[in-house]
Amino acid sequence: MSFLGMLLTGGPNSPMYQALIDSNIGSSYSPYTGYDASNRESLFSVGLMGIKTEDAKVVTDIIEKTLAKAAEEGFPQERIESILHQIEIAQKHVCQTNILF
Repeated sequence: MSFLGMLLTGGPNSPMYQALIDSNIGSSYSPYTGYDASNRESLFSVGLMGIKTEDAKVVTDIIEKTLAKAAEEGFPQERIESILHQIEIAQKHVCQTNILF
């Protein structure tokens, strides 16, 4: 789920970033955007800061359409490989840090 969250929201090439941030409806993702497994019931949320009250429905529609499009079309192979590479680097860093201490 974390991997899927990164595919959807991570970086300027992600579908949510392109649909929400590049649309200039708001200024940036809300602080809790992404996958969160820290509670008993994990959740995935997407939000946008700095929107006008009257644009809330537009943002909701964009999020729903972007999720549906991602489910239907999937993700480009190079995006998947890029996210996997980021995860591998992060894991190596954690392993090396644990060895040092």
